[in-house]
Amino acid sequence: MRKEIYPEPRRTSSDLYVLTLSMLKVGGGWGKSLTDPTMKSDCFKRVLALNPHHKGARAMLDGSPVIVAESSTTSTSQPLTETSTPSDHPGSSPRSKAASPRVGIVAGIALGLVTGGLLLAALLLSGALDKAASSLSIALTGSTAPSEGFGPVITLPSTWTPTATLTPAPPTRTPTITVITKTYEQRLIDAKSDIEIAESLTTQGKFAEAVLAWDSVLRVLPEYGEGYYQRARVSLELMGNQRVHSEYRALLDQAYQDIDMAIALSPVVNGDHFYTRFQILDRLAAEEVFTINQTQIWLLALENLQRSLALGNTVPFSEQSLPFAFAALGEGRKGLSETERLIRARGPSAPPSCTLITALAENYEVTEQFSEALRRIDGIVDDCPTARALRDRAWILYNLGRLVEARAQLNEMIEKEPDYGGWRYYLRALISYDQGKFDEAQSDLAVGESQTWYREGIYAYLVGRFALADGDKEGAIELLRYAEATLGIIGTGPFGRRIVRELAALGASPYEITPQVIIPSTPMPTLQPTITPRPLSASSASTPPGTRLVNMTTGIGPQLLRPDDFLALRFQASSRLSFDTIESLTVYLITSSPQGIPTLQVSPWNPKDGGSGLVDSPVWGANPVRNPEMYLTSDGDFFLEIHNWGQKAIQFDNIGIILVVRQKDGTRATYGLGEN
Repeated sequence: MRKEIYPEPRRTSSDLYVLTLSMLKVGGGWGKSLTDPTMKSDCFKRVLALNPHHKGARAMLDGSPVIVAESSTTSTSQPLTETSTPSDHPGSSPRSKAASPRVGIVAGIALGLVTGGLLLAALLLSGALDKAASSLSIALTGSTAPSEGFGPVITLPSTWTPTATLTPAPPTRTPTITVITKTYEQRLIDAKSDIEIAESLTTQGKFAEAVLAWDSVLRVLPEYGEGYYQRARVSLELMGNQRVHSEYRALLDQAYQDIDMAIALSPVVNGDHFYTRFQILDRLAAEEVFTINQTQIWLLALENLQRSLALGNTVPFSEQSLPFAFAALGEGRKGLSETERLIRARGPSAPPSCTLITALAENYEVTEQFSEALRRIDGIVDDCPTARALRDRAWILYNLGRLVEARAQLNEMIEKEPDYGGWRYYLRALISYDQGKFDEAQSDLAVGESQTWYREGIYAYLVGRFALADGDKEGAIELLRYAEATLGIIGTGPFGRRIVRELAALGASPYEITPQVIIPSTPMPTLQPTITPRPLSASSASTPPGTRLVNMTTGIGPQLLRPDDFLALRFQASSRLSFDTIESLTVYLITSSPQGIPTLQVSPWNPKDGGSGLVDSPVWGANPVRNPEMYLTSDGDFFLEIHNWGQKAIQFDNIGIILVVRQKDGTRATYGLGEN
C-alpha cells in the first residue's frame, strides 16, 4: 500500500506570502518584505480589510519607507502528520529572549473568515524564509537591527518609486494545428509500437521516461482512456522522488485530471481506476492545511476506495487500506470493526499481519485507548520496525505521558536516519518544551523545519508559546488557534483539548471554520447488487490476500490484467451447494481478441492446507482443473489465483467456472456460467 494516509508535502515558500496576509500584528512587517509593488499593495490592503486600525499597514500603503530583506531557500522533505499530547502546559515558562536565536522558527497566523463560506487562511510563515523571519523578528522585538542569520536591511527614502524594467515581447509563434483525419481505430494501430514502448518503460520502473512516452501516445490518441490511467499511475510513482513542492503539486494535479479522464473514457468500469483515484485524493487531502477541509476530501477518497473494492481490483492487499481510511476520518470504531473483520478473514492459522495490527493501533489512538494501542504496536514492532509503526509508537508513548521513552524512540529513529521526517524533530521539541528544556526545543524546531515542508500543528503551537514568552500575546493566540485547527485527527484529542484550555486562559477560543468544497464529488458508476461472502470453516487455511468475491453464475466480467499483476478470486454460488461427488471443474478464460497463448499462471487454491495447484498450459476458453475435490470448500466455493507473467496487458471479456456434480440421489447438476 502506499498507503500512508498521512499528509504528504505541502507548499513552497513562494506560496506562503498569501497565507500570511491576515497577520494582524506582524502583517505590516511581512508586507514590507515584499519587493513587488503590486504584491506589496495587495498585502497591506488585505491586512487593512481584516484590521482597519492597523497603523503600520496604513502607513505602508500611504507610501512610508519600505524595508527589504533577503529570502532563503525552502525546505524540501516530505513530512508525516503529527499527533499529540495529554499533558497541560508546564508550570514554568520559557525565558524571554530579546534577540531570539530561532532563525528558523517563524510565526504564521491563520484567521478563518466563515461568513459567506469563504476562508482566508492566514498562516504560518516558513522558517526557511529569511525574509519572513526578519519581518517577524522586527515585529516581536521592536528592533530594526538585523539579528544574526538575516540578510541586510535597507531603508529606502519615502519618495522612492520602483522603476519597471521593460522586457522585449517574445516573437509571435505560429500555432501548429493538427487536423485528425484518421479514425480512432487507425490511429490506435499506428500508435501500437509507441504504446508498447510506454508500457515497457512503466513495467521496468523507468517512470521519468514513461511519463514522456505516455505524453506522446496521448497526443496521437487523446481518447485513449488506458493512456490517461497509465500516466496517472506513473505520476504517482514520480511524486515520491520530488523534493520541490511545485513539481510535486504539478504531478499531483496532472494525475487527478488524468484519472478522471480515464474513468470518463473507459468502456468498462474498472476497480483499479477507482483505487488510483483514492490514492490521488489521499494526497490531495494532505495538501489542505485545515483538518476540516482534509476531511471533506477524505470522504471522497473513502467513497472511491469502497467502490474499488466492490468492483474488484488487482492491487494486492488493497482491502487493508479501508481501516486506515476510517482512522484518518476519525471513525475509530468503524476502523476497529473493519480491521477485526479482515483479521478473521485471514483464518485462525494465519500469522499476524503487521499492516492490520498497525491499523488496529491507529484506530485505538483515534478512540483514545492509548494503552491498548501501545500493546498492539509493541507486539509487532520487533518483527516489523516500519517507519509508520515506530512513529505511531512515539506518539502513543507521548500521549501516555511516558516522555522519556518517547524521546528514546525518536532518538533511535533520528540516529538511524537523520534526514527528512521533520515531524520527529517537532515531536522531540515538544517533549523538550514539556520538560522545560526550551533551548533544546528551539534547536529541534530549527532542524526539523529544514527537513519538511510541514509548518502546522505542533510546529505552530511551539512557535506560539515562544511568541507568548516574548510578550506577543496577540500573535501567540493566532498561532495557537492555527495549531488547533491543523492538528489532524489520529491521536490528537488530548493535545487539541490542551490547546483549547490554553486559549481559554488567554481569553480566546478556537477558530470556527466553515468547510470548503475543495473538490467536487467524483463520478461513480451504478453497481449491480452483489452477493455476501459466507464465513469459512474454522479449519480453513488463510485465504489468498486481496481475494475478490465473484458470483459463480456471472463470472467477473471485463477485466484488464497488466504485466505482473495478480487476481485472487472466490467463486461463490448464491446458496450453499450440496453434492456427493464432483464430475468436473473447468475454468473459462474468455476474450474477444485472443492473441497467441495467454501468458498466464492459473492456480486453484486448496482451502484445507492453503497450498496452490496449477492448471496445465492455460489456453483461451476451457481449462479443466485436475483433482477438483481438492479445491472446493464444503459449501462449494472455489478460490483461484491468476498471474500475468508476460510483458503485455491482457484484456478479458470474462473469467468464470463451470462445476458439474452428482448429488446424493444420483442426479447431475451444473453450476457456474450460464446457470439458470
